[in-house]
Amino acid sequence: MHVSNRVLATALCTLTAFASAPTFAGVLTVAPTGANYTQIQAAVDAAASEDVILISPGSYTAVTIDGKSVTLLSTGAGNVTVLGTTTVKNLTATQRVILSGIRGFGSTTFLTGAGTGVGLFVSSNYGHVRVESCKFYGAIGWGDNTTGVGSVCCGMPLASAGRDGAYVLSNSQGVAFTACELQGGRAANALAACVCGNSLWGGDGLRVQSTLVSLYDCLALGGRGGDNGSEGGAGGAGCRTIAGTLPTGAFASGSTFRGANGGDAWDFLLPVTGGAGGTGMLVGPSTGVRLLGNTFSAGAGGISYFGNYPPGAPGTQLSGGGSIFTDPESRLVMTTDRFARAGTVVNVRIQGTPGQVIHLLVSRAPTFMILPSWRGTLVSLPGKGSVDVPVGAIPANGVLQTRYQVPPIPGGATSATVFMQAYRFDAVLGPKLAAGTTITLLH
Repeated sequence: MHVSNRVLATALCTLTAFASAPTFAGVLTVAPTGANYTQIQAAVDAAASEDVILISPGSYTAVTIDGKSVTLLSTGAGNVTVLGTTTVKNLTATQRVILSGIRGFGSTTFLTGAGTGVGLFVSSNYGHVRVESCKFYGAIGWGDNTTGVGSVCCGMPLASAGRDGAYVLSNSQGVAFTACELQGGRAANALAACVCGNSLWGGDGLRVQSTLVSLYDCLALGGRGGDNGSEGGAGGAGCRTIAGTLPTGAFASGSTFRGANGGDAWDFLLPVTGGAGGTGMLVGPSTGVRLLGNTFSAGAGGISYFGNYPPGAPGTQLSGGGSIFTDPESRLVMTTDRFARAGTVVNVRIQGTPGQVIHLLVSRAPTFMILPSWRGTLVSLPGKGSVDVPVGAIPANGVLQTRYQVPPIPGGATSATVFMQAYRFDAVLGPKLAAGTTITLLH
C-alpha cells in the first residue's frame, strides 16, 4: 500500500498539540479469567474519569455507566457479549462515553418502564456518547407461547411487546452511531391453542426521542409482531423518531433501515387480521431527518388464517408526519483502526467518488453538530488541539488508502483518545463529511 509522506509529515506536527491534552487516563482490563476484573460493571465502578476498559471476549452481565467518562473497548478475537441492558445515563457536559465493539442483548422482563429489555439505553445525558462497531438486540416480549391474561381468548399484556434494539432519550449533545447493528426484539406469541385475542408490536431497531443522532454505515432492523388468534401484532420500525421536550431528529448516511413483518392471525371462526408490517424509517411529527445514500425496506403484513383472509397492511419504506430531506450526493466512507499503540501508524481507508480531495480532521475532543452545508454530522471538534491534514485525491478505483501517525503518550499515562473524521474538500461543491472514528491510544 502506498503511504503518503505528506500525511506522515503533517501528522508529526500534531504531537506537541496532543502532548498537552488533559485527557490522558489509565487502563483497566476485564476478562473471564486473568484480568483486573471478571465483570465489566466492576471495572466501570472502579474506573477514574476518562479511563479505558479493555474487555476480552466472553459473556458479561448488564452494565450501567452513570455520570462517568469511560471507554469500553473490546479486544481480541471473539465477541464481547453483554447479557442485559447496557445503560449510559446522567453524563455532565464535560463527560463522554465511548462504546466500541460491544454486543449486547436485552433481557426479557415483565417490567415495562422506559429502557427495560432494550439492548442499549442512552438517557438524560449532557455529554457526548459514541457507539462504534457495536451490535445491540432488544429482548423478546414477556410471556412467549402463553395465554397472556386470558384463557381461551388470549389478550397479551403490555410486557409482551418486543423491546427496542437501542433507545435514546433526552440527550442534549447528540448520540453518534458508526458501523452498528441495532435490532428490535420480536413480540411474544400467544399459545397456539388461543382461538382469539390480540398480540402486540415488535421492538424498533432504534427509537429516538428528545435526541439528535447520527448513523453512519449502520443497520437498523425492527422486530416481528406477535402471533395470536384474532389479530397479529405490528412489525417494529427500523428507526422511529418521536418528538419530545428536546429537538429530535437524525442524520443517516450509508445505512440500511428495515421494517419487520407483522405477526400472524390463525383463527378460522372469526374474520382475523395479520399485523401491519413495520416501516423502514418512521419520522414522527415535529421531528426531522436528513438522509444521504441509505436503503429502506418495509415489512410485510402478517398472514391471516393461513392466507384465507387478506393479510395485514404492508409497511412503508420511509414515511411519517415529520420533515424528511434526502441529499442526492453520494456518500463518503472512512474506516480506520479502533485502537493503536501510541506513537505508531494507523491505516486509514476512504471510499468515495474518484477525484474528490480528502482531508482528515484529527482532534482530542468530540463534538456533535448536524451540518446540512457539510452534508453530514461533525463529530471531531475543530480548533485548538486539532489538526487538519490534507490526504490527497481519491484514485480511479474509488478507494484512497493512507496511514496516519498517532501521537505518543507522556510518561506516567497509559491511554488517550483521539477523534478522527474525513471530509471532502471542494471549493465548488462544498465539504462532505464521512463517519467519525474514535482511536484509543495505548502506552
